[in-house]
Amino acid sequence: PYIANKRIRDCVLSLEEEEYLFGEVLDDYYDFSKYGMLKILDETDFKTLSFGEIRERLEAVDDEMLEKTGYGLDAVVVDHINLCKFNGSGKKFSSETAEGNAYVSFFRKLALAFRKDADGNMRKLACVILSQINRTGKQKADKNHGRYTLNALAEFNELERAAQVVVTIYPNDEMKESKEATVQLLKN
Repeated sequence: PYIANKRIRDCVLSLEEEEYLFGEVLDDYYDFSKYGMLKILDETDFKTLSFGEIRERLEAVDDEMLEKTGYGLDAVVVDHINLCKFNGSGKKFSSETAEGNAYVSFFRKLALAFRKDADGNMRKLACVILSQINRTGKQKADKNHGRYTLNALAEFNELERAAQVVVTIYPNDEMKESKEATVQLLKN
């Protein structure tokens, strides 16, 4: 059965939903032989969100995955990059845009060269960076049947430069009600 995220967050699960979530779903989550390993980190796992701390934490996750599954870390999903500008690290950037661009560049470098494998070859890491669309881009998409342009990438121009693929998701109010969205490939 489908359980809405909000029901889990608000702790309003029915007995049937609770049994399903804590029985079947959690069992699958901890059975690495079936689906591999998923590790979720949030802001409480970091003190400063500095580049060094992020790399160190990802390397620790990589080590844990190697030990438990025999495979290392394959991918990282950053949800969402715009929040990194609130990291509180005290590092001075010329602007929030410059800081956001620095984080995008950092994750791009991780994607290209994460760690050396047992043979001494540099391993790559798939990085999926979620970002918010800027207001102007959303307004233009509203007028253009949900079609965005690359100018709609919020705040950080490095997102467009660093990305191999850019995909947008557009929902208007009608679409949200019917649980639909328009997906557009902007860059490939």
